[in-house]
Amino acid sequence: MNLTSLRLILKMGKGARPCAPTSFILLARIAIASVLTSTVVSIISINIATAANPQDVKKLLDTKQCMGCDLREADFKGANLRDANLLRANLRGANLSKADLSNANLYGADLNNANIRKANLTNTLLRFVDLSEASLAGANLQSANLTFAKLINTNFSRSNLIGANFTNAQLLNTDFTGTNLTQVRGLNLAQVQEIR
Repeated sequence: MNLTSLRLILKMGKGARPCAPTSFILLARIAIASVLTSTVVSIISINIATAANPQDVKKLLDTKQCMGCDLREADFKGANLRDANLLRANLRGANLSKADLSNANLYGADLNNANIRKANLTNTLLRFVDLSEASLAGANLQSANLTFAKLINTNFSRSNLIGANFTNAQLLNTDFTGTNLTQVRGLNLAQVQEIR
Protein backbone atom coordinates (compact mmCIF):
# COMPACT_ATOMS: atom_id res chain seq x y z
CA MET A 1 0.00 0.00 0.00
CA ASN A 2 1.41 3.41 -0.88
CA LEU A 3 0.81 7.01 0.18
CA THR A 4 -1.83 7.55 -2.54
CA SER A 5 -3.86 4.59 -1.23
CA LEU A 6 -3.59 5.99 2.28
CA ARG A 7 -4.90 9.39 1.12
CA LEU A 8 -7.81 7.68 -0.67
CA ILE A 9 -8.75 5.77 2.49
CA LEU A 10 -8.57 8.94 4.56
CA LYS A 11 -10.83 10.77 2.06
CA MET A 12 -13.33 7.92 2.23
CA GLY A 13 -13.49 8.35 6.00
CA LYS A 14 -14.57 12.00 5.73
CA GLY A 15 -18.31 11.61 5.42
CA ALA A 16 -18.34 8.75 2.90
CA ARG A 17 -20.33 5.64 3.70
CA PRO A 18 -18.27 2.73 2.37
CA CYS A 19 -16.54 2.08 5.71
CA ALA A 20 -17.87 1.91 9.21
CA PRO A 21 -15.77 3.96 11.67
CA THR A 22 -14.10 0.87 13.11
CA SER A 23 -13.33 -0.51 9.66
CA PHE A 24 -11.96 2.86 8.58
CA ILE A 25 -9.61 3.04 11.57
CA LEU A 26 -8.41 -0.51 10.94
CA LEU A 27 -7.77 0.22 7.23
CA ALA A 28 -5.95 3.44 8.10
CA ARG A 29 -3.73 1.60 10.59
CA ILE A 30 -2.93 -1.09 8.01
CA ALA A 31 -2.10 1.58 5.41
CA ILE A 32 0.18 3.49 7.80
CA ALA A 33 1.93 0.28 8.90
CA SER A 34 2.46 -0.68 5.26
CA VAL A 35 3.99 2.71 4.37
CA LEU A 36 6.23 2.67 7.46
CA THR A 37 7.38 -0.91 6.82
CA SER A 38 8.37 -0.15 3.21
CA THR A 39 10.22 2.99 4.37
CA VAL A 40 12.17 1.06 7.02
CA VAL A 41 13.05 -1.70 4.51
CA SER A 42 14.33 0.97 2.08
CA ILE A 43 16.48 2.61 4.76
CA ILE A 44 17.95 -0.76 5.81
CA SER A 45 18.73 -1.61 2.17
CA ILE A 46 20.54 1.71 1.71
CA ASN A 47 22.70 1.15 4.82
CA ILE A 48 23.60 -2.39 3.77
CA ALA A 49 24.48 -1.23 0.27
CA THR A 50 26.94 1.40 1.53
CA ALA A 51 28.69 -0.60 4.24
CA ALA A 52 32.18 -2.09 3.95
CA ASN A 53 32.66 -5.64 2.74
CA PRO A 54 33.38 -7.67 5.94
CA GLN A 55 35.76 -10.03 4.07
CA ASP A 56 37.77 -7.02 2.84
CA VAL A 57 37.99 -5.57 6.36
CA LYS A 58 39.25 -8.92 7.71
CA LYS A 59 41.70 -9.27 4.80
CA LEU A 60 43.20 -5.83 5.49
CA LEU A 61 43.56 -6.41 9.23
CA ASP A 62 45.07 -9.90 8.73
CA THR A 63 47.42 -9.23 5.78
CA LYS A 64 47.68 -5.44 5.35
CA GLN A 65 47.10 -6.14 1.64
CA CYS A 66 43.77 -4.92 0.27
CA MET A 67 44.10 -3.51 -3.24
CA GLY A 68 40.79 -2.24 -4.64
CA CYS A 69 38.91 -3.35 -1.53
CA ASP A 70 35.50 -2.04 -0.47
CA LEU A 71 36.13 -0.48 2.94
CA ARG A 72 33.44 2.21 2.87
CA GLU A 73 32.55 3.55 6.32
CA ALA A 74 34.71 0.92 8.04
CA ASP A 75 36.04 1.69 11.51
CA PHE A 76 39.84 1.47 11.69
CA LYS A 77 40.24 3.90 14.59
CA GLY A 78 43.70 3.43 16.10
CA ALA A 79 44.49 0.47 13.79
CA ASN A 80 48.05 -0.49 12.90
CA LEU A 81 48.05 -0.24 9.11
CA ARG A 82 51.75 0.57 8.79
CA ASP A 83 53.08 -0.49 5.34
CA ALA A 84 49.56 -1.47 4.22
CA ASN A 85 48.82 -1.74 0.51
CA LEU A 86 45.49 0.00 -0.10
CA LEU A 87 46.01 0.75 -3.79
CA ARG A 88 42.72 2.12 -5.22
CA ALA A 89 40.77 1.03 -2.12
CA ASN A 90 37.36 2.56 -1.41
CA LEU A 91 37.67 4.12 2.05
CA ARG A 92 34.89 6.66 1.53
CA GLY A 93 33.57 7.78 4.93
CA ALA A 94 35.94 5.43 6.82
CA ASN A 95 37.15 6.21 10.33
CA LEU A 96 40.98 6.15 10.31
CA SER A 97 41.43 8.51 13.24
CA LYS A 98 44.63 7.82 15.22
CA ALA A 99 45.50 4.96 12.82
CA ASP A 100 49.12 4.28 11.87
CA LEU A 101 49.25 4.49 8.07
CA SER A 102 52.94 5.32 7.88
CA ASN A 103 54.64 4.07 4.70
CA ALA A 104 51.24 2.85 3.40
CA ASN A 105 50.35 2.79 -0.28
CA LEU A 106 47.03 4.61 -0.81
CA TYR A 107 47.63 5.39 -4.51
CA GLY A 108 44.29 6.28 -6.16
CA ALA A 109 42.25 5.50 -3.02
CA ASP A 110 38.88 7.14 -2.38
CA LEU A 111 39.05 8.80 1.05
CA ASN A 112 36.19 11.20 0.42
CA ASN A 113 34.62 12.28 3.73
CA ALA A 114 36.99 10.06 5.73
CA ASN A 115 37.95 10.84 9.34
CA ILE A 116 41.76 10.72 9.41
CA ARG A 117 42.24 13.01 12.42
CA LYS A 118 45.49 12.55 14.38
CA ALA A 119 46.56 9.65 12.12
CA ASN A 120 50.18 8.91 11.29
CA LEU A 121 50.68 9.22 7.51
CA THR A 122 54.47 9.69 7.55
CA ASN A 123 55.98 8.78 4.13
CA THR A 124 52.55 7.63 2.91
CA LEU A 125 51.85 7.46 -0.82
CA LEU A 126 48.67 9.50 -1.43
CA ARG A 127 49.08 10.15 -5.18
CA PHE A 128 45.78 10.61 -7.05
CA VAL A 129 43.71 10.11 -3.86
CA ASP A 130 40.38 11.85 -3.34
CA LEU A 131 40.47 13.50 0.07
CA SER A 132 37.52 15.81 -0.59
CA GLU A 133 35.55 16.62 2.58
CA ALA A 134 38.07 14.55 4.61
CA SER A 135 39.44 15.70 7.97
CA LEU A 136 43.15 15.24 8.62
CA ALA A 137 43.21 17.70 11.53
CA GLY A 138 46.21 17.07 13.76
CA ALA A 139 47.54 14.32 11.47
CA ASN A 140 51.23 13.71 10.79
CA LEU A 141 51.85 13.84 7.03
CA GLN A 142 55.58 14.41 7.18
CA SER A 143 57.11 13.58 3.77
CA ALA A 144 53.76 12.30 2.44
CA ASN A 145 53.28 12.27 -1.34
CA LEU A 146 50.02 14.06 -2.22
CA THR A 147 50.82 14.70 -5.89
CA PHE A 148 47.68 14.97 -8.06
CA ALA A 149 45.48 14.55 -4.96
CA LYS A 150 41.96 16.00 -4.93
CA LEU A 151 41.75 18.25 -1.86
CA ILE A 152 38.37 20.00 -2.01
CA ASN A 153 37.10 21.16 1.40
CA THR A 154 39.84 19.09 3.04
CA ASN A 155 40.81 19.94 6.62
CA PHE A 156 44.57 19.86 7.36
CA SER A 157 44.33 22.18 10.39
CA ARG A 158 47.11 21.74 12.98
CA SER A 159 48.72 18.99 10.85
CA ASN A 160 52.42 18.33 10.39
CA LEU A 161 53.13 18.72 6.66
CA ILE A 162 56.93 19.04 6.84
CA GLY A 163 58.37 17.92 3.50
CA ALA A 164 55.00 16.86 2.04
CA ASN A 165 54.65 17.02 -1.75
CA PHE A 166 51.51 18.74 -3.14
CA THR A 167 52.69 19.01 -6.77
CA ASN A 168 49.68 19.23 -9.13
CA ALA A 169 47.22 18.69 -6.26
CA GLN A 170 43.75 20.18 -6.76
CA LEU A 171 43.01 22.53 -3.85
CA LEU A 172 39.73 24.34 -3.19
CA ASN A 173 38.66 25.62 0.25
CA THR A 174 41.42 23.53 1.81
CA ASP A 175 42.06 24.40 5.46
CA PHE A 176 45.74 24.75 6.44
CA THR A 177 45.10 26.68 9.67
CA GLY A 178 47.95 26.18 12.14
CA THR A 179 49.83 23.66 9.96
CA ASN A 180 53.58 23.27 9.74
CA LEU A 181 54.40 23.90 6.07
CA THR A 182 58.20 23.73 6.37
CA GLN A 183 59.84 22.41 3.18
CA VAL A 184 56.47 21.67 1.57
CA ARG A 185 56.79 21.14 -2.19
CA GLY A 186 54.33 22.03 -4.94
CA LEU A 187 52.27 24.37 -2.78
CA ASN A 188 52.18 28.08 -3.49
CA LEU A 189 52.26 29.69 -0.05
CA ALA A 190 50.39 32.75 -1.41
CA GLN A 191 47.66 30.34 -2.51
CA VAL A 192 47.55 28.85 1.00
CA GLN A 193 46.95 32.33 2.43
CA GLU A 194 43.94 32.77 0.12
CA ILE A 195 42.52 29.37 1.04
CA ARG A 196 42.70 29.94 4.77
